[in-house]
Amino acid sequence: MKVPYKWIREFVDLRLSPAEAADRLLNAGIEVAAVVPLAPDIRGVVIGEIEAIERELGESHGHRLLLCRVSTGSQTFSVVSGAPNTKVGVRAAFAPPGAVLPGDRRIETVTIRGAPSQGMLCSERELGFGPEHEAGILVLDGDAPLGRDLVAYLGLDDHVLDVEVTPNRPDCLSVLGVARELAALTGARLRVPKIALTESGAPAAKLVRVRVEAPDLCHRFTARVVSGVTVGPSPAWLQARLRAVGLRPISNVVDVTNYVLWELGHPLHAFDYDTVTDATIIVRRARAGERFTTLDGQERVLDDSMLVIADPRRAIGIAGVMGGAETEVAEGTTRVLLESAWFDPVSIRRTSRALGLRTDAAYRFERGADVEALVHASARAAQLIGELANGTGARGVVDAYPRRRKPRRIRLRMERVRRVLGVAPPRRFSPGSGSRPGRRAARSKSRCRASGATSRWRTTWSRRSFACGATTSSRPLSRAPRARRGPGVASRYAGLSRRRSSRPRPSGGRSSAPVSPSRSRTPSATRRARRSSGRPARPNRSASSTR
Repeated sequence: MKVPYKWIREFVDLRLSPAEAADRLLNAGIEVAAVVPLAPDIRGVVIGEIEAIERELGESHGHRLLLCRVSTGSQTFSVVSGAPNTKVGVRAAFAPPGAVLPGDRRIETVTIRGAPSQGMLCSERELGFGPEHEAGILVLDGDAPLGRDLVAYLGLDDHVLDVEVTPNRPDCLSVLGVARELAALTGARLRVPKIALTESGAPAAKLVRVRVEAPDLCHRFTARVVSGVTVGPSPAWLQARLRAVGLRPISNVVDVTNYVLWELGHPLHAFDYDTVTDATIIVRRARAGERFTTLDGQERVLDDSMLVIADPRRAIGIAGVMGGAETEVAEGTTRVLLESAWFDPVSIRRTSRALGLRTDAAYRFERGADVEALVHASARAAQLIGELANGTGARGVVDAYPRRRKPRRIRLRMERVRRVLGVAPPRRFSPGSGSRPGRRAARSKSRCRASGATSRWRTTWSRRSFACGATTSSRPLSRAPRARRGPGVASRYAGLSRRRSSRPRPSGGRSSAPVSPSRSRTPSATRRARRSSGRPARPNRSASSTR
């Protein structure tokens, strides 16, 4: 999972470099495979504006060549472009002479069809941002400052942490989850994204109905309706952030669902509200042999072990895996039905493998999403759709929760923590002590992890581990109170342990031949060793014989 470091710092104040933050995570058990610059091979690319199209230069490879006048605010250049989206007034990525593109490609002034081209208007592929090329040059917001460095403007002067999350840590499958972990490790304060959702009009319960027919596979399903949406390209900052994590920008509505997926870790899906029959959502098992066309245009055959999202007429999505082509958000969409649900991890894993569909949504559902966090994620997405697509959310949310999960209280005994780890947070910092959770509690958690959860404690027998009560198992060294095992006793036992481990152990109680540490002798092997040394073998007494 790719996590931009600047995105992490939006949620937690860190005074660490990206490499230092990766080292903290690694010591806490979260592997960071690499820390790489986001845009290492781009230099000198700025924001330019096409002021005029002076003339056409004919065609090349099916594209019209246009001689444009491009301004960076302080200078003007003549540039030849064959991009289909070349228009007057557009602000785009511009590489003047002397700029360097990926692959150490240096831009120079060249002559094309008899006209000098002083630079290049760049596409996404030429900048190394993605495979997109046929769409044309990389168009930026109309208020982008002319002449500013493109890497800095898009926030690409950053590093990306390639985090390899283990299956037991689904809470770290988001930028907020990694930021929460770093806040606990460093003692910094965590800032959760604030939601200011604007709602008006009819309540959502009057606009959409939800029926869950497979509560064993779908524990919770929520739906929101956002009206007055204008579908279009996402702003440059959102597109850059999605590219940084390896996603391709599609449209403002779809990009918001992907953004929230990465930010909060909960998958979402947006339907075109007007394509859902009777505005009714049915969560049911697929019918044997049911055919369904996914967003990638592939027709897939389902079986009755799979869960689908449907309306009264047909299936409109494979639950937790991928949506359908018939209800996708398109340019003409004006109302969006926003899905946020919890699906059974085993069911999603089997469906994903059977269909050969490995998606980011399925990856997270397989590891277990938070059933209580889906409403928050839905509200966050509705807020961003309102801000970026001019939509207005209906009042409230439809929440189908047939088997409500009861919150559990977990008892944590600090004395047990001390015996297992060797250390424990001070009582005044513990959650039940009445002190305010936050910076001090996070510091205590950090000290506890740094002192008691390192692999070195589990693999070595040292004086410090004996004195602190850390062993290779979770059992305490002794049932006696800690006060009776003073440092002197621990030191004597630790020294005795080292002397015994460094001295060769006798075989059979008498022979001085060393025993291999990887193999212990059986009684028959001991007797053979005695016969070879000329010593009489002991009688082979059974377990019931008497001495």
